[in-house]
Amino acid sequence: MVPIIAGAALMPKDIYIEHQNNGFIMDDTGDNISSLNPYFGDLTTLYWMWKNADDDFLGTCQYRRPWNEDDIKESKPDVLYVPDAAIFNSMEQQYMDCHSVFPAPALSLDLARRGKIPLSVEMITSAWQQQRFHGCNMARGPRELFNKYCELTFATIMPLWEENKNLCMSISGYQRRSIAFAAERLITAIILNGDHFFGQGKVQQARIGFIG
Repeated sequence: MVPIIAGAALMPKDIYIEHQNNGFIMDDTGDNISSLNPYFGDLTTLYWMWKNADDDFLGTCQYRRPWNEDDIKESKPDVLYVPDAAIFNSMEQQYMDCHSVFPAPALSLDLARRGKIPLSVEMITSAWQQQRFHGCNMARGPRELFNKYCELTFATIMPLWEENKNLCMSISGYQRRSIAFAAERLITAIILNGDHFFGQGKVQQARIGFIG
């Protein structure tokens, strides 16, 4: 496990150098989107891994959300693991209750109707209306599946950003990470259609912990 600093491009130089000297990977090296961290959250580290890491097995976790160690030991070598699902009345209702300043359900449906993202209208509509939610923007598995996960994620998220960046940049405070919050729901839509995108049984749930 190697720590990666998200949003390194925006760090004060002295803190940047301190972390770099301590062996941290900085997400503003190589092919990167580090400067988008205020809006993308730790998706900037996911992008960095996709574009720059060449390990046979890849995965991300967060400093407060580790994978369950027992599950890691039992992992299959040909499966992509994603966080187990939370259950809501509907994913759309929960999102709009918490993040309505950025109307991701309507915006993503419009992108799907225009064929701008890999998710179809049916996939998007069904995902927003159902109850499962795979949060945290985390995954782990063999490089081929991990890279496919990243490819689908950013093929969905980047059009959302490009067409709505002015709105995203106008949002302040906690809600400023609008793309990151929307991404959790759009990645859920990808996971729900995992058999279509990855092959049958190639995406499975795994437990994560929460550190207070």
